[in-house]
Amino acid sequence: MANKMNDFKEIWQTYIMPLKNKKVYTVSQHLENTITNVTWEHLERLSSKKNASKIPFYVFMSCYAHVCEHGMLTKQEIHHLYAEKFRASSIIFAILAEIPLFDIIPTSKATETLVWNKESKL
Repeated sequence: MANKMNDFKEIWQTYIMPLKNKKVYTVSQHLENTITNVTWEHLERLSSKKNASKIPFYVFMSCYAHVCEHGMLTKQEIHHLYAEKFRASSIIFAILAEIPLFDIIPTSKATETLVWNKESKL
């Protein structure tokens, strides 16, 4: 797990921290979210409905670990894992989709699946 943590810290710094003050769109509905801050503790965003929220680093790290272990992750899996604490599966999925190590595969009208990009080197 320590190696995955180190890998994810590099991913966070390289791909997610630079999203500060940028707009990210949800994958299925293309709803605009503004990333207002990214720290080593959390990502802050302003939703399409102008609601502010913070999503902890560990949520993204856990999702990354899930992809490492299972080779894929769906938005529904994120929702089931974190629905009680964070109603943010769409934006978590959209943020992870910004990482070029992953590809999005449409699996149905209601969901997509995040999978490893076979070309990635990490």
